[in-house]
Amino acid sequence: MLADIISNIQESGMFSLESVLTIAIEFLALLLIIPAIKAAIASQPHKLTQARSQAQIESLENELKTTHQNYLEQQQKIQHLLSEKAALHQEGFRLHEELQQQRVELSEEFRTSTFEQLQTLLTNYPSIHQMSYSLVFFPLFAMNEQSITAIIE
Repeated sequence: MLADIISNIQESGMFSLESVLTIAIEFLALLLIIPAIKAAIASQPHKLTQARSQAQIESLENELKTTHQNYLEQQQKIQHLLSEKAALHQEGFRLHEELQQQRVELSEEFRTSTFEQLQTLLTNYPSIHQMSYSLVFFPLFAMNEQSITAIIE
């Protein structure tokens, strides 16, 4: 079939035998190259897809490493905050106990101080009966003590 086409072109006188053979060889070369090109193109997306997949895998691995590192850092922060919380709770408990103890001590100290002040007042001053007696007769103090005693008796 190809030979008939070449002989028809040559008989028409448009092309020389060398030109027709050159065109035929180039045409056949194209026919042979086209399946190779198609195969190469078909295999290239696989290579491109494989390269793209490999890049995506590396990117995801890096993201996973970064996320894991952030997770570990967050875990450390959480542990630190939990220990700090426990320490603050313990400190609050200790301060509460100390406040209760101070409250008891201050109450006891107030009682003791009040008692001492009242004891001093009670021992240094005459009894209420004696004070009322002296207040009633205060103007009479100018008189001598024996005359006051005689009035009361």
